[in-house]
Amino acid sequence: MNTPSATWQQALADAFDSVADLCAYLQLSPADLSLPRQATAFPLRVPRDFAARMQAGNPNDPLLRQVLPDLAELNDYPATPTTRSAICKPWPKPALSTNTTAGFC
Repeated sequence: MNTPSATWQQALADAFDSVADLCAYLQLSPADLSLPRQATAFPLRVPRDFAARMQAGNPNDPLLRQVLPDLAELNDYPATPTTRSAICKPWPKPALSTNTTAGFC
């Protein structure tokens, strides 16, 4: 475990870099975590000081969930509009409007 005087470079060098190693440290089986099949290839870098704050044996630990891949991340979601014209639909113009830009957000 890193001491408070350890540099960030040392902490990063000593960090967990695989899901299997992190699970072993936390006394968990990867099967307990419902990880996607691709999780073994997931790039991971968890400093030991951060892992020490996780609750051993708890697959639902919130700190652990922050660093592990989730099945929901593999879902395809419809693209969201990014342009103003795709986001803003024209509003009906008032009958007496002479402003050509009226009616748009």
